[in-house]
Amino acid sequence: MNKIFSLPKKVKNQKGFSLIEVVVTTAAVSVFAGTSLPQLSSYAVPAQDTDAKTFIQYADNSEKHKSEKDKKSEKSRKSEKDKKSEKSKKSEKDKKSEKSKKSEKHKSEKH
Repeated sequence: MNKIFSLPKKVKNQKGFSLIEVVVTTAAVSVFAGTSLPQLSSYAVPAQDTDAKTFIQYADNSEKHKSEKDKKSEKSRKSEKDKKSEKSKKSEKDKKSEKSKKSEKHKSEKH
């Protein structure tokens, strides 16, 4: 039974691969690469298109978001300016009314 499963003596002493084994393996890998690479490169173009579309959408959305932020900040600046101008108008009115009151008092004191 031991003889059935034993390898021939030549194979037992063999170290490494023969030249024919290396050539056949190299040829098989070359054929596989030659047939698969064109197929894989055909997938690259749609992937690049999708990547470009995604980038454009992202850029467009960020511009919209930026413009919305700018509009909001511009509105807040305008409202702050309006508030300041209203305050200054009120203070001017108050000053005028105080002056008119003082002048009325002064006139009434003279008469």
